[in-house]
Amino acid sequence: MLEITPQTKVGELLDTYPELEKKLLELSPKFEHLKNPILRKTVAKIATLQQAAQIAGLAIEELVNALRKEANQDQIQLEAQNNINPTKPLWLEDCKIYSEIDIRPLIDSGEHPIGQVLKLLDKMPKGEVLIVMAPFFPSPLATIAKEKGYELFYMDNPDSSVSTYFFKP
Repeated sequence: MLEITPQTKVGELLDTYPELEKKLLELSPKFEHLKNPILRKTVAKIATLQQAAQIAGLAIEELVNALRKEANQDQIQLEAQNNINPTKPLWLEDCKIYSEIDIRPLIDSGEHPIGQVLKLLDKMPKGEVLIVMAPFFPSPLATIAKEKGYELFYMDNPDSSVSTYFFKP
């Protein structure tokens, strides 16, 4: 039996409890992307429930406990996580754009874009910004970038995509 926690990978969750896909879809329309078999094989394999909650705009405790309830597991208490996107940062006003990449075609073709984006981030000069367009907030990529010292800001676009700005201080 898989214990459902914030660190549980979405793909592992759905492999173990395929019936929980319905619950995820009830919790947020953002989880509709899980129906895409390519995303299921790529992003879902590395994205944690913590990251999925962030993508969906849900409190982690709400997401985990809703899934635990459906899987007949006891409820757990979790600390709330800080939002990484509280206000538009000052660096976004005066930044130089290093590059823009639309990862939607990569995802649609079954390619995982993290390696390609990380190469761009590594080459980016200090004080510049990389813009990543995605069908959702790229939480696994954001986690890696934050660990490397990048600052982030994201915003939803009218076409339902998300623009994420990666700043190298």
